[in-house]
Formats: sequence, C-alpha cells, structure tokens
Amino acid sequence: MKKFVLIAITAVMVLTLAYMPSVSAAQLSDITGTEFEKQITNLVDAGVIAGFPDGTFKPDQEVTRAQFAKLIAVAMNLNSTGFTTSTFSDVAPDHWALGFIEAVAAKGWVQGYPDGTFGPEKSITREEMATLMVRVLGREEQAKKYTEAFVMANDCAKVSEWAFGAVTMAYHTDVQVLTLQPGQLINPQTPATRGETANAVYFGMKPPAQGGSLTIGMTQEPSKMYPYQNNMAAKSQILNCVLDGWINVVPEGKDVTQKGVYVPVFAQEVPSLENGLVKLNDDGTMEVTWHLRKTPIYWSDGTQVTLDDAIFGHNVLINTAIPADSRDPEDAVTTIEKIDANTLHVVYASEKSGAIYGPAFSLAKHKYEELVNTNPDGFFRSDINTYPLGHGGYTISSWTVGSSMTLNAREDYHFGPPNIKTLTWLFIPDASTIYARMASGDLDLTIPGIGVALTTAIDNLNSIPGVVFEIHPSTYNEHIDFALTNFEGVPHPILNDPNDPVAASKVRHAIAYAVNREEASSTLYKGYEPPAFSIIPPAVAICFATKEEIGLDLIPTYNPEKAKTLLDEAGWKVGGDGIREKNGVKLALQISTTNRTDRQQMTAIWQKNLADVGIAISLDYKPGTVFFNDNWAGYKRGFPDMAQFAWGSTDPRYPVTDVYRGDRVATPENPQGQNYTGWANAEYDKQAQIIQDSFDVVKAKEAAVKAMQVWLTDMPGVPLLFTADAALYKERIQGIKDPNWSSITWNVHWWYIE
Repeated sequence: MKKFVLIAITAVMVLTLAYMPSVSAAQLSDITGTEFEKQITNLVDAGVIAGFPDGTFKPDQEVTRAQFAKLIAVAMNLNSTGFTTSTFSDVAPDHWALGFIEAVAAKGWVQGYPDGTFGPEKSITREEMATLMVRVLGREEQAKKYTEAFVMANDCAKVSEWAFGAVTMAYHTDVQVLTLQPGQLINPQTPATRGETANAVYFGMKPPAQGGSLTIGMTQEPSKMYPYQNNMAAKSQILNCVLDGWINVVPEGKDVTQKGVYVPVFAQEVPSLENGLVKLNDDGTMEVTWHLRKTPIYWSDGTQVTLDDAIFGHNVLINTAIPADSRDPEDAVTTIEKIDANTLHVVYASEKSGAIYGPAFSLAKHKYEELVNTNPDGFFRSDINTYPLGHGGYTISSWTVGSSMTLNAREDYHFGPPNIKTLTWLFIPDASTIYARMASGDLDLTIPGIGVALTTAIDNLNSIPGVVFEIHPSTYNEHIDFALTNFEGVPHPILNDPNDPVAASKVRHAIAYAVNREEASSTLYKGYEPPAFSIIPPAVAICFATKEEIGLDLIPTYNPEKAKTLLDEAGWKVGGDGIREKNGVKLALQISTTNRTDRQQMTAIWQKNLADVGIAISLDYKPGTVFFNDNWAGYKRGFPDMAQFAWGSTDPRYPVTDVYRGDRVATPENPQGQNYTGWANAEYDKQAQIIQDSFDVVKAKEAAVKAMQVWLTDMPGVPLLFTADAALYKERIQGIKDPNWSSITWNVHWWYIE
C-alpha cells in the first residue's frame, strides 16, 4: 500500500495505545480487509500509532480519553513536556498522560466536563471524538451554526445537543473523520475504537484533498434530464450528482450479501411503521408524516428548498399533460398538507410502501410553476430536460449533445463542498473504445453496466496498472421483450396472433427454450452472470424467488427439442431452407439491442440457437441513445419484434415487476409508461401491485412468486441472465462504494483524489 506524506512528526514519538513495543503494519494480522486497514497501515508506517507485540492491532478495542489525548498530541507534534500540574481535578501530577492531556488542553481542543474533571480512564465516545477533531481542524465556528445533527444517518436525534455541529462537520465531504456504523448509525455515545480513532486521526492529519477533476466514460447518453420520464441508466448516474431527495438507500456489505439501508437526506428521519410516521388505517388509507431538516437547504440558484417544492413536484407528477413513466404512488394521494415549515402530512388512498421515498422533491416551484400552469408542453421542453435546476452537489455547466457533459461542484452544498470540482462525462458508444481509453489513462472511471463490457473486464481482469477492477452482482436482469402490441395497439402477427393466441404463446415459449443461456454465461461471462429464470435477480434479496418456489415446470431452460416440438404444435413447419413457415409466411424475426460488445456476442449465440430450431433471426445494433429513444425501445415501441436490454431496480427491496403492469403500456391516449411489450394480465397486475405497495415483506415475497408464475406462463419476454456489473476506476479515486442496485455516483460528493 502506498504511503502518504504526513505533517512533520518526530521519529521517536511513537504512540502505542497499549504502551507496548511497536509492530510494523506488515506484521499486523488482524487488519487485512477491515474498514480502516488503509488508515491504520499509514499511521503505523508513519510512526504515529503501533500494534501489539503479538502482531495484532485490535481495531475493535475501545480507547480511553487519556489515550486519545496522547494520540492527538503525538500526531499533531505537540510539546508534551514540562507540565507539572493539571488543569483537571482528576488528573494527578504523576499521571502518565499528564503532558499529553495538558498539551491538547492548551490548544483548546479538550475542555473537560462541567465539574472540572477530564475522565482520563473513561472511554472516549464517538461524539466526543468528533468534537475534538473538529476543533483540531479549526472548524468549530462553522459547526456552531447547526441546531441539529445534519447527517445521512438513522439516529441523528440521539446526538447530544452540545455535539450537533461537531458531529455534522465530522461527516462533511471535506472532513470525514467519522464513519457510520451498521444500520447507517452514528451511535454518538458509543465508545470509539482503535480503528475509528485511527481513521479520525488519519483524516485530521490529511483531510480529503479538495480539487481536481474526473473524466468519466459511458456508452449511453441521456436523451433527456427530466427526472420522471425515460429513466435511462446514464441519466440516473448524472442526476445523482445534481439532485438529492427525502431519503436514499445506501449499501452495506458486498456481493450477494450486500443489503440496502434507507437513510434520511432532506428528511429528519425515514418514516416507518415502527417510528409511527407511517400509519395504516382501518379504512385502508395510509398516512405519512415528513419532517424536513431544520438546516436550510438550497437550490443551486441560491433559493431555499421548502415543502412547497415537494407539493409542487407532487402536482406536476400527477398532471397528465406532462409525460411520466409512472405516477405511482403520487396518484394515490388524497391529501397533501403542509402543517408547518418543516412538517408535511400526506394521506394515500391505500397502502403504498414506495411512499417512503416521499412526494416528488426534484422540481423547483419558483422556477417552473408559471410554465407548468400556462404551458405544460413548454415546461417539458424547457431546460428541465437539459440543464435542470438541482439541489445536489453539482450543476450541469455544459452539454455537447453526442459528445460530452460537464458538471461543476457547488461550494455551498449542504453536506460540504464536493472534493472533486469537475466531472466530465464522455459519451462513447463503443465499449471497446472505453476500455482502450481507460487503459491509456485517458479516462478515470467507467460506469457499471454502461461502460466497459463485462466480458472485456473479465478477460482483462486487473491488467491495467493503477486501475481497480470491481465486479459484483446487480439488481438488473438481461432479457428480451417481445413486441406483443405496438403503440397503436396493433398485435404482433406471429408473437401475439389474435386469431390463434395458443400458437403465438407456443412460439414465445419456444424462443425461451431455444436460447442457450448457459453457453453465454460460461463462455462470455465466466459464470459472473448466471442464467436467469425470472425477472427478479438474487440481488433483490427480499423478493427473490427460487426456481423451486416458482415451479420447475415453468422455468425455461435450454431445450432445443422442446422448442421444436412447441413450434410444430403451433403449426410452424420446417421449409426446404431450414426456416419454418406457416401459411406462406417465414418465421423470421429481428432482435434489436444496443451496440455494446457483449450484447453483440450474446445475440450472435441466440441467432445460431434459433436457427437450429428453424427461426431466422436478423440482428439490429444501435447506439444506446438511439436504441432507448422514445420511438424505439421507449414508450412508442418502434422495435418490430424483440428488444434485448436490462431492467434493473434502484432499490434492493423492489424488483422491476411493476414495469410489466398493464397500466404501464403507453398508448396515443396515454403516452407514457415503460411496459414495452404491450402485455397486460389482470392477475399479474394484482400481484405486482402488492409487491410494490406492501410493507409486509413476507406478503411481498409471496406476491413475487405468484407474479413470476403468471409472467412465465404468458412469457411476454425471455429472461436471459442475472447480470453483473464491472466498474473500472483509477485507484487514486477514494471513497467509491459501488452498490449492486444503484448508481456508482450515489456518494460522489464524498470522493476525493489521493
């Protein structure tokens, strides 16, 4: 691990909190893979702290206030000699830490308790450590402005009033001396551990670097920036930098064990049944109470964010004159009322668990209200789709369509100024080019799923010096959508033949049985992407249904003989050229997808598989922006037969089952929705609604099983692979925590360049 330059420290001033001879970082046996490995290693190698003679560091051991005083005195190179009397009544003149305590007290960094004691043998609490570190960093005056703990954490209310500002500052982007514990908890009165104190001192000596820029490559370019319509992955990545919201869902753990934890952002707390802010009433209605933070939050033009913006956003989202992929759960709101400046009360007609994300909070009333009221179509075609006003840490400063977009950091961001000042997004349609530019050093980061093809990342794993290759499962499922009905409601003549629906169903099932997922999984992805048997991946752990739970008889596995039998039964007979025909019509279909390298490789496998059973397949590859255009794989559904892409969830609780609901089929009369198959099934809709709405996760899981049974029986699409994502980024970028289900940029404001 690379060492870093610390402020001057006398070589002989080695701190061993246990007062034992030192052990080098390389010899420490219990820090590898731990949260604070880097910080401990650097401090040990720099001679600031030390391990134990048995070769351990004991990162979970508590630290006393006297020990922490010594750690700070040593780290900050304070003179601890010459002190013979104590400022505190409980620190004797002969106490081993007298000099260290007095040296730190002389700087004003510790002040003791109101009764004049210091409590040298008491464990230092996390909020006490935060207070001391904020003083060390000279941020005490800045901390005094806070009248609450404003942290993305679930226990802000437990922070002592005297520590509000210090704890808030300790988590700021440019400080980061405190980390959150499991459950995204501050645990302010919990004793700090050796690992946590190492982290605090590391960042106290070397705060996150301010400055620099990142160049980011991805194959997609957003078609628009309006938050509630045509939600491409590319747009989500960018909007994470531009917009915040009531709450967020953040990752804990890694790989398939990773879970998501809801945390408040603009909200003081996440509403739940447990804390009483969500109430399910006997009449079937639901009430949710929101508390906006007391600390002022500002739009990027300097206007304060208020609850009026949330009410305005709600009204825009239910305005049918303005396109939206979904109006759920906003369309279930019966009343939305501002109780006071910080309290919003919302009543829903029925249970809506998705309401915990809060009323739409991404539209600025002061900027857009007049346009919405006078010209809704003009609003949708305004800068809301190009340069939307945001309340996140970055603003869009330029967008050259077809080339790049630049974002600049906001110095007044509510969680502290983003450390990296400029983000430049390059839209590079060819994934191979992205990899080549990453290898040459031209790019700093590629976006999972829409950057370097996973196959390329696997084949070249860890082959670029100084670049991290991170591969993990995702909540996305690669699949094929059948074009069962087009935008005008005309059924597909083969895949959805209204004159012979049984035969049409057999063709769809035959395609599902003909494709060799196992070959694609093993040859292209080396098993990182296992064959899919439903549209709910394992990473959506709460609602994931196994093959056995769904029913093995419904699961489409590679079985070309069964595919042939189904096609025979459907009346499609093999012609002289090997292609099936019926009533003089050839069984010839198109698969359209993006031009991503691995999708081209996958569809070549499907083409051969389907030819083997008598189906002629033509392949159509388009750049992501063209493919996901409204007129193709968008609400107007222009693709003729089959479209291959990935649906994914931005929350590990909720699968994407809702996109196949019948009310998500766009029509000329209702031009919005993401059900690109045109399929509708009342029983499926019922179960998908339960999945989306129920707070009872057992009930949601039962509904997921039933929904998948209906989906696989009708087969409106073909499940292909449970996907994995590859993120490549330069190791000098610190702070990246890539979740399985969401955008890698979710915490971009805390990243820094080392």
